[in-house]
Amino acid sequence: MRIGQFGKPFLIYKFRSMKENAASFSPIEVPLHKLQSDTRLTRIGPFIRKHKIDELAQLFNVFAGDMGLVGPRPLLAEETVTAEEKYWDRFLVLPGATGLWQAFIPNTNSPTLKLACDARYARIRSWKLDMRLLFRTVSVVFKGVEEKQLSNFSGEEKKYKKIA
Repeated sequence: MRIGQFGKPFLIYKFRSMKENAASFSPIEVPLHKLQSDTRLTRIGPFIRKHKIDELAQLFNVFAGDMGLVGPRPLLAEETVTAEEKYWDRFLVLPGATGLWQAFIPNTNSPTLKLACDARYARIRSWKLDMRLLFRTVSVVFKGVEEKQLSNFSGEEKKYKKIA
C-alpha cells in the first residue's frame, strides 16, 4: 500500500527482490532507507534492483491511473507521516514510476534528498523535464546502477544536494 496524489492510498505492484516475510526497518526510525548489503534480498534481488526490474510492474499502476510514468515516488503511509511539511508539494501531483532523483542520483541513501527532489519536481514539472527524466531513466536502467554511500557524492549528487 502506498500514498498517492492528494493522500489517496493505492496498492502498488512490484516484482519481489526481497525474501518473503523479511523483517523490515521501521520507516519512522529510518525513512526511505536502503541498505548497501541487505541480507533480506533474494538470490536475484541485487540484479533486479541494480537494473530496476522491480519497477517494471508499476506499469500496471500507470495503466490503472494510480501513477504516471514520471513523478514523485509514492510513499508508505508511515513515511508520509514523517515527511516534513516543506516537502508536501510532492503530494499535489500524481506519483511516478521514475522521477528526478531516480534519474540523476539513483540509489542515494539520503531520505531528505529524495523528498527534496520529489518536492522540487512537483514545483518545476513540465513535459520537457518529463521527457528528459524518461530518457535518463532508460539510460540508468540499461547501465545498471550500484548502490552509493551518502558520503560519497558524485557530480550529479553534488548538484542536487543543494535542493535539500
